[in-house]
Amino acid sequence: NAYVSFCAKIFGAAFAKVGWDTKEGDSDNEKKLRSTLIGSVAKYCYKDAAVAAEAKKRFQAFIAAPNDSSVLSADIRGAVLSIVMKAEGTDAVFDQLVAAHDIVTDGAVKINIYAAIGDAPTLALKKRALDWTLSENVRSQDLIYIPASMAVGGREGAEAVF
Repeated sequence: NAYVSFCAKIFGAAFAKVGWDTKEGDSDNEKKLRSTLIGSVAKYCYKDAAVAAEAKKRFQAFIAAPNDSSVLSADIRGAVLSIVMKAEGTDAVFDQLVAAHDIVTDGAVKINIYAAIGDAPTLALKKRALDWTLSENVRSQDLIYIPASMAVGGREGAEAVF
């Protein structure tokens, strides 16, 4: 827990400087830094109220139009979905992600959804995610994404998978 708090301070401060959105005039390095930092923010700062609130706002926009790539930038989409799943960890979030999955046509977006579902914070949601993975709703070539996300997310996830 001390390590997570330490990382949250470092990544949170750095991310505050680059922000959520690409700015006009950002160099390629600044764009890459933003997408890298948001991944770390998703891992270490999802409990931060301001981070969770902003992610939730973006999540809701995505849920309203999951096939509209202009609603949520691809370079932060996975992190936004994961932050909301980790921060809230509710059946409602799970159901919203599944509903978005069912109408999305872009395979990359589906992979982001799988990763977020794999980040489910409770054992009950992890089991539900694994059951859903084996349903006819998840293509056979995509079966690996949820268990992989779950297994690298911590001991409880690894034990649920194996």
